[in-house]
Order: sequence, then C-alpha cells, then structure tokens
Amino acid sequence: MLRIASRRLAAHPSAVTCKPLSGLRFASSLSRPVINNTSTISTRRNTVQHFYATQYSYTTHAFNPPPSKTSSSRWRNVAIGVVFIAALATYLFPKHNFPPSVAEKLRLALRAESDSFGGRDSELALKYYLEAVDEARACDLDPQSDEFTGIQLKVGELYEALGRVQDAINVYTEIGIGYAETLRSGDLDPALRPLLIQRDLRIALKMAQLMAGTNPNAAKMMLLVHMMIAQDEVRRRNVHVAARLKANSIVENDNGEIKVVNSPDTIENRQKVSEEYKAAWEPFRDELFSARDMFAAMCIATGDLRKAIDTKRATTEWMALAGCEFGDRLMSQYNFGSMCFLQAEEFELRENQSKRANNLEDSELNAKLKAESLDVATNCYNSVLTAVEKIPARVRREQDIDQVQALATYGLGVVALHKGDLTTAHDLLSEARLRAKGCQFDELVTNAEVEIGKMEKEAKKLEAKPPSSNSPETESDLSTTPKSLKGPELDVLIMSEPRNNDDK
Repeated sequence: MLRIASRRLAAHPSAVTCKPLSGLRFASSLSRPVINNTSTISTRRNTVQHFYATQYSYTTHAFNPPPSKTSSSRWRNVAIGVVFIAALATYLFPKHNFPPSVAEKLRLALRAESDSFGGRDSELALKYYLEAVDEARACDLDPQSDEFTGIQLKVGELYEALGRVQDAINVYTEIGIGYAETLRSGDLDPALRPLLIQRDLRIALKMAQLMAGTNPNAAKMMLLVHMMIAQDEVRRRNVHVAARLKANSIVENDNGEIKVVNSPDTIENRQKVSEEYKAAWEPFRDELFSARDMFAAMCIATGDLRKAIDTKRATTEWMALAGCEFGDRLMSQYNFGSMCFLQAEEFELRENQSKRANNLEDSELNAKLKAESLDVATNCYNSVLTAVEKIPARVRREQDIDQVQALATYGLGVVALHKGDLTTAHDLLSEARLRAKGCQFDELVTNAEVEIGKMEKEAKKLEAKPPSSNSPETESDLSTTPKSLKGPELDVLIMSEPRNNDDK
C-alpha cells in the first residue's frame, strides 16, 4: 500500500511542479518501514494520504497559466498604431490651403531650410520661396490671404538673415501697401477690419525698425500713414471716443505751453471711464501705441522735437481712454517729461548761440522757454512719484512700477544737476541708484554711478580752487547735463507706448 501511494505521488503530473522538500523527507522515512508496528504503519498511511491531498490541492491552486490575449488588448494596440500612422501622415503631408504647385515649392523650401537634410541652405530656401510666390500669383491666390502673405513674410525674414535689408524692406512695403489699399477700399467685411489693421501696424513697425538707421524721414512718413488708418477706425467704432480724441488733439499750442497729463488726481477717474471705451481700440491697441512711440522716436531722430512732444502728450492722454495698465501710463508720463527735458537742452543751446551773437532778445526768450520746459519735466517726474505712492503693493509688483519710480527719481536728479543744485542732485541720483539696484535695473545703476562720479570729481576741483578763480566755463559745465544721461530715458521712450495726434 505504501509503495502504491509512492508510485501515485511520483506519477501524478502536479507533483512534479510542487515543492519537493517535505516529499523528500517523507520518501527517506518511507524507505525503512517498521513492519511489526501496525500503528506506525497506519499513522504513516494517514500521513501519505494527507501529504498527497495537501500537495495536490497546493499545486492545483498555485498553478497560474499565462494570460491569453484578450480583445481589449488587441484593440489597444490597433489604436496605438492608428495614432502613430496619423501623426506620421500629418508630419509628412500637412494640411494646407495651397495649390499643389505652390505646396511643392514650399516643401522644397522647408527641406532646404531644415538642418535634417544635409544642413541649412538659406540661399536655396529663398530661391524656392520666391518661386512659391510666383506660383501663388499664377494661381490667383488672394494677395491679402494668410497663405500668400505668410510666404512673403518668410521671404522677408530670409532676406534679413542674409543681410539684404533693402530687399526685406521692399517685401514688407509690398505687404503694407496691399493692406492699406484693402483697408481704404471699403470692400472689406467690417468684422475683419480690426484684425487686418493689427497686421498692417505690425508690418509698419517692422519696416520702421529696418528703416530707422538709414532713412528715418521715410520711416516717419510711412508710420504716419498706417497710424491714421488705425486711428480713423477707432473714431468710426465709437463716436464718444472720437469726440475725446478730437478734444485731446494738439492744434492750438503754438504758445509753447505744455499741459501735464495723467496727474494723480485724474488717473483713477479716467481708468473708470475707459472701461466703456477700450473696446474701440481692440485688438490693435498695443500695436497702435507702439507705432506712435516709434513715430515720436523718428521725430526726435529727424530733429522734430516739438512734433515728438505733441505726439507723446496725446498718446499719454489716449492711453487712459484705451484702458491701458497703470504702469504703462506712468511710463508714458515719465517719457513725456524726458522729452521736455530734451527740449530744455535744445533751448539752452539756442540761448548760448544767441549770447555769442549778442542777440539778447533771443537769448532771454530761449532762457525762458528752457526754464518752462524744465518745470514741465519736473512736474511730470513728481506726478509719477506721487501716483506711485498711491498704488497698492500688489499692483506695483505685477506691473514693474518700481522701475518707473527709479527712472522718475533719476530724472529729478538730472534736472537738479542741470540747474546746478549739486547737493539735491547727488541725493536724488543716489536714491535712484538704490532703487534701480532693488529692481535689477542695471543700466540705470550704471548711469547713476557715472553721473555721481562726475559730480564728485567736479566738486573736488571746485574745492581745490579759490572762489575768485571760478570761470564762466566751469559754471556752464556744471549746469549742463552730460549726454550720457539721455540714454535710459530715450531707450525706454522709444520702446514704450507710441501715440499720435489728430492734426497729423
């Protein structure tokens, strides 16, 4: 009986896979049975049966066959394959609205422009893009469509990358003329006009940046044309805004009087009023103000400082109507004051010329205009600082108003230095340097340190000389602002918010 149980245990297929440890011990004890002890044999018989039962049960439940592939896993793999094929097809054959002949040229251009096919070849890419433009014309593609102008813009970018600036200007000019003619024709859907004006202003800004160094007069006139289209659109969309723009136009200020705008008492009120008007400026508000700032910069570059001041003044007024952020309006106010400071320097130059020519009447007039311009600049800087004190700390952090505060403090120090008040100038410039360090305005920190160093150097020279030895030249040097002071103001001015007048 014992042998039969052992053979059954060895022959059972499940027993091969079970753990043999206890079975081996059991087999070793089974090899020497005690025949004369029937109870022992009976006990061992029960043990064999119990072992067999437990081993069989263990192997039956512990055996886990490999899972078969279900339909859900197959569908998952199919879905992954479909997505991969779709992505590959989209990459190799992108969806577009180009005619087949144009699309073929564009594929060749993209291939030549890519680094993955033997290296980037801008000249070859430009060749294919130009051929694509010709094909688009042959296929009667709309010159103002996104597809056509997109190819032209790519041609302009490649011209710039290759250093062919004039060719790039010619391409952008062609796009700008097409936009302007379409906007003036009156055939365009009114719902599409704001978006086309936005694109038109962006092209105008691009051209102005390229033309500024070589032909600022042409850049100024070009900007004026595109600005007027946008400003007329604002007037057309809201009659109340049109009335406010007309009221803020600069036409009767030939007496030299310059109004200080955006005082702390009126900024908050104007912000409330502008909520119902700012929709008339969208979506091209930022582009229009940038164009006006660029226009003012071109006026300065061409020597037309008075037009730049008038433009900046109207711009600062209009920003309230357009709902611009508080920090941007403060920066515009500061820039207006910086322009007035430049005007004061111009009047001082004329004053000195009149003195040398013994023309006392012109000399006195220019001295008066210089003092008025400095007063206006001082009022602008003070109004900015006063307004900043009323702004909550959260708004100041969000809109980088700390930089405007540092610039306004620096401007007051420059004015004090120009007037010969060295003590006040030193204190203000030191404060401006400290504020600039706090907001990481490194350029202003450098300028302030340079001017403080010059002041200290001049002060040591004066202390080393007896009072009677002071010459008019020394006093003139102290009262003249170094040209390096103009750097930060003009940099911020050119790239801040640009604006223009109705009389343009």
